[in-house]
Amino acid sequence: INYVTFCKTWFDGFDYEIGDIVVDGDKATVTVTVTIKSLSEASKEYEKEIDKMVKSEEYRDLSEEELYKEFGTAFVKCVEDTKLSSTTVEIPYVLNNGVWELGPGFNESLNKAFVGAAD
Repeated sequence: INYVTFCKTWFDGFDYEIGDIVVDGDKATVTVTVTIKSLSEASKEYEKEIDKMVKSEEYRDLSEEELYKEFGTAFVKCVEDTKLSSTTVEIPYVLNNGVWELGPGFNESLNKAFVGAAD
C-alpha cells in the first residue's frame, strides 16, 4: 500500500469540531467530534472482499508480491468507499506542574475517534 495514497483516501472529507471544555481542578475534559472514514467499517468490507478474492480463480496464479499488491489495492478501495461518519469523544487532560497534559484514556479516545468503535 502506498502510504500517501492511503492517508489521502482515509482523510478525504476529514473534519473535527471542538465542543465543550470542562475544567475540574487539575483535570479537564475536551469534547471533540471527529468526522472521518471509519477504519473499523472499512475493515469489515475488506474482510468480505478478501474472502471473495481468495475463492476466485483469477487470483490463484499470482505471485505472493502480486497478491499482496491486489490485497492492498482492495483495502484502499474499501476505505475509499466507506462513508464518512462522526464520532464524539472526550479527551482527558491533567494539570501537571502548571502544564496541561494528555490524561489517562487519551489513546482509547483517539482510537475510537479515528478508527471507529469495534463491534
